[in-house]
Amino acid sequence: LVSFMGTYIGSSLPPNEPIPQPPERPKAIISGVVYEDANGNGWYDVGEVLFPGVTVTLSSGSEVRSTATDPYGRYTFYDLVVGVYDVIAYGFESKRSQTVSIVDDNGTVVFVDFPAVR
Repeated sequence: LVSFMGTYIGSSLPPNEPIPQPPERPKAIISGVVYEDANGNGWYDVGEVLFPGVTVTLSSGSEVRSTATDPYGRYTFYDLVVGVYDVIAYGFESKRSQTVSIVDDNGTVVFVDFPAVR
């Protein structure tokens, strides 16, 4: 990452205001949706019920994060680095889990959906 300083020209900012640094490089993301797989095909289809408020947990070694799905059944974990992660959805007759390997953390997005029935 190259760091630099400078001044804005023709700006309403005070003189010698530093130029903003570019954002950090993006890291990996695991995101998905929790839904009722009414037809059993393993894919979300328009009209299938989405489950809001489901607890989804991400763990890797000693790191553990939890979130709840939004009103559309979606969840997202940001700022992940290369590694192996267990993603678990709770609130069903049994927990649903999947293991995900992230091999590139330079903006990689991994989708992990949970077809389930409450």
